[in-house]
Amino acid sequence: MRFMAASSKSPSSESKVRIRPAGDADVPALVRLINAAFVVEQVVFDGNRVDDLGVRAYMSGGTFLVARSGFKAEYGRCQCVEEDG
Repeated sequence: MRFMAASSKSPSSESKVRIRPAGDADVPALVRLINAAFVVEQVVFDGNRVDDLGVRAYMSGGTFLVARSGFKAEYGRCQCVEEDG
């Protein structure tokens, strides 16, 4: 299995985390979360790490799991899980 993870918060700052598979409606939030998590790599990627098409490409080969805590509107973390051959 291959994993791609992103988090905008430290694990200790979250409580009562709810995890579910992501859908098409989650793409914009996933783009924001992934780019925020990899902001230090903007120099290497010459801008953002991923866009809508990039997230959809990951989704076509695997499943994004999104985590939200409490009633916050934004996701705290995400994980893309792909099964290798």
